[in-house]
Amino acid sequence: MSTMPTMPTIEERIDDIILNTEEKGLSICRNGNDFKYMSKYPETCRDFNINRIERALVEIPMLITKSSSYRRNALSSYGLKHELSDFCQNILYKKTNCQDDPYISNGDFIIALLLLGYKMKFPKGANGLTSINSNIQYKFLKVEN
Repeated sequence: MSTMPTMPTIEERIDDIILNTEEKGLSICRNGNDFKYMSKYPETCRDFNINRIERALVEIPMLITKSSSYRRNALSSYGLKHELSDFCQNILYKKTNCQDDPYISNGDFIIALLLLGYKMKFPKGANGLTSINSNIQYKFLKVEN
């Protein structure tokens, strides 16, 4: 008798993403890609908000879609996470009478994008470290108010 394979949990999928990115020399923590934060607070660095990531997995596809290229002058992950929060607070949550806080950390947002299969680049900053803000292949969807 064969058993059905089980789907990995969201926590297992996040662990896979962290391992894959660390193999490429990138460390993602809840505040984004912040080496100072990681060295200062290693015990809380990976305290991702699973509930918020799961909500973002539903909300992100309502705002953006994947693109085949990186757009010039596109928003970084940090700017885009604010667009998502604004979209949720000003449009989505009003339509659904949702009372949730639309805030999402940059790290939780990056994890959600990677779980959804978005292609991302993590450029090096002026200090030679990989930047906290990532570039994403995306385009905005037309959103009805």
